[in-house]
Amino acid sequence: MCVLRAAGDQFDPDAFLCGSPLRACATFRRGEPRSPASKPDGAKWTRSGLTVDVSDGEWDNLAAQVVDARAFLARFGGELRRLRAYPGVEGVELDFPLELRIGSDDVVVQSDTFPPELLVAAGALGIAISFSIYPCSPQDAEEAG
Repeated sequence: MCVLRAAGDQFDPDAFLCGSPLRACATFRRGEPRSPASKPDGAKWTRSGLTVDVSDGEWDNLAAQVVDARAFLARFGGELRRLRAYPGVEGVELDFPLELRIGSDDVVVQSDTFPPELLVAAGALGIAISFSIYPCSPQDAEEAG
């Protein structure tokens, strides 16, 4: 479920996406509600941006997400350079969602490693690597044990 995210205060994601081979799964615009349907008067986006699906690998399968991310960077390298240099873009990152393993099956520390090839490829394109750790759902925990 790895995604590519790009954002900036003055970034116009719609203009960037015109003619781009990248297909956004989400776009957001500065000043718009973060949850327009459920909380139209709630928190607003502070920056504009886009999100692109990079991998279908599950949260508990970092290896699959890494393979897909490396292929994505290789396939879209030129377009990602254009995105990184696009007016208003302040940051581009690959975000890898990971399932929290601490506390399950006596796991006391969680350690995950990104291979140097991925780090070099992303770094050469000016793309940051981040990971978001989520607790597994009660249903997933029940099924696991």
